[in-house]
Amino acid sequence: MGLLSNPKSREKLTSAVSKHSNTLSCLCYFGGFIWFLALANINMNAGTYISENALLPGLVQPEFNLQSDASRFLNEATNAATNSRNLMPVLWLKEKFTELGLDVYSQNFTLHHPIDKVQHVHGENVYAILRTSRAASNEAVVLSLPYQRSSLPGVALALALAKSFRSKYT
Repeated sequence: MGLLSNPKSREKLTSAVSKHSNTLSCLCYFGGFIWFLALANINMNAGTYISENALLPGLVQPEFNLQSDASRFLNEATNAATNSRNLMPVLWLKEKFTELGLDVYSQNFTLHHPIDKVQHVHGENVYAILRTSRAASNEAVVLSLPYQRSSLPGVALALALAKSFRSKYT
């Protein structure tokens, strides 16, 4: 039997960890701190590169001027949500991303509920990638948001932001 599957071994392990929890916590904290400091060494960080140009400070606008686009996207999203039989208007969202000139992809998923073994949730994730002609193709802007009928303003704002970002790269 394994260490955790044997009830007597599990009790011994639990009592030992409980008895020395403060010491173990301090050791883990200092071990993590030392590991974090070691990441500054070139031999320890596997050549990980963090781009200082990732935020592209030259493209910052102090104001958001796409309120009319966001309002239009919200009206369209509301109409698509009421006409959609699915939880999410997937076709409409793919169409909007394509109109903005983004590469559109989707991913089907099934969630098996951990408590209620009978309940399964099926869905589809929709995502788009903004590729630039001026920069390396391994850099991207990621906007992520959940879809619920109450989050339609967020979907509309994300589409307006995607349109704004797209206009910067053409």
